[in-house]
Amino acid sequence: MDRTKKDIKAKDIFKKIGNIVQELGHREMDSLLSLKCPLGGYNLVFEELEYLVNKDTDFDSQFTLGKKLGEGGFAEVRLAIHKETNVEYVVKIINFELLASQEQLHLLIRELRVCKITNHKNVLKIYDSYLQVKSLYMVMEFCEKGSVFNFYRDNGPLTEVQLTFMAFEVLQALVHLNELGIMHRDIKASNILLTAQGEVKVSDFGTCCIATP
Repeated sequence: MDRTKKDIKAKDIFKKIGNIVQELGHREMDSLLSLKCPLGGYNLVFEELEYLVNKDTDFDSQFTLGKKLGEGGFAEVRLAIHKETNVEYVVKIINFELLASQEQLHLLIRELRVCKITNHKNVLKIYDSYLQVKSLYMVMEFCEKGSVFNFYRDNGPLTEVQLTFMAFEVLQALVHLNELGIMHRDIKASNILLTAQGEVKVSDFGTCCIATP
């Protein structure tokens, strides 16, 4: 697809998303969709999304959807296999039509912004994001063992060695975030994920706070 067609497709998607957001009950798009952006650069939610997502390609051309891993009020989580490398990822699919409020959209954008500037082995990495007509696809690294909460539920109490290791890795992640001026504000067992090797990944930055310079 040439660049002109890509731009037209992107504009069409943003227009349709705008219509969906308007249906949430907001009348003044320019004022109600304004964002405080301490990282600078964009004041409107669509400009923010346009900056954050991949506009050069689409999800379906890069990945094959796998089994469903979970679902929530406005999103489902599924396995995704990269077509060229066969590497497994997790994709969080957010349905804009199921968002209950504008604030939920802001939280999603905040999480994308934070993950775009973080780079640490103990912070969950979002590799890419894609916009479809009614959905946002967030492609993340696959943490095979799930959350610490689920790991405890399925395997019983953790040992002192396990807890010490996990606590150390969480602290490593928090130090990195602090250096970037980011406060997570929601550290709990369900937001701490584990890879197949037991490495800790801090996730869920929707309620974080980004310090202004």
